[in-house]
Amino acid sequence: MFKSSTALVRCCVFLVAVSLAVVPRTPALATSVECGQAWDQFATIVRQAVRGGLNVERIENLNDFIPIVEACASESVGSSSGVDRWAPLVASYFRPEDVSRALCLMEFESAGDPGAKNPTSGASGLMQVMPFWAGHFGYSALDLFDPWTNLEVAAVIRDQQGWDAWSPYVRGMCR
Repeated sequence: MFKSSTALVRCCVFLVAVSLAVVPRTPALATSVECGQAWDQFATIVRQAVRGGLNVERIENLNDFIPIVEACASESVGSSSGVDRWAPLVASYFRPEDVSRALCLMEFESAGDPGAKNPTSGASGLMQVMPFWAGHFGYSALDLFDPWTNLEVAAVIRDQQGWDAWSPYVRGMCR
């Protein structure tokens, strides 16, 4: 059904996002599970689905998880910066222990604006990925403005080069 793990991740994120729009708000659930832990659990479920495919158990896990994610999302939207809205998507591409650092760097790089572009270097999108990276993955430079593509490429850059690929980290931020 899915041609790549990227398509599966996008599908999972899309399904959760659609579910968040239709599930009644249940902020009381946010107090029963720490939101950071909830995002980590969500990322684990998505990674399992990428590795092993969707099955009834994983779909049920996502379904049970939706009210908690929704409650945490509604808390973060009302109280924090523009990057926090990207936490579920970041969690689907970065390891749980790296999500906070990626969000911190995103704040310095783009302030959570997927349309951000550095006029000097051409670095683009949420994580300010350099355009030459797009070609390595079969994308165009314009594809880097897509949050899914930008974070997918950024996660590979992080795996290959470490956090030193981002200048705010080199300057001592987000450590």
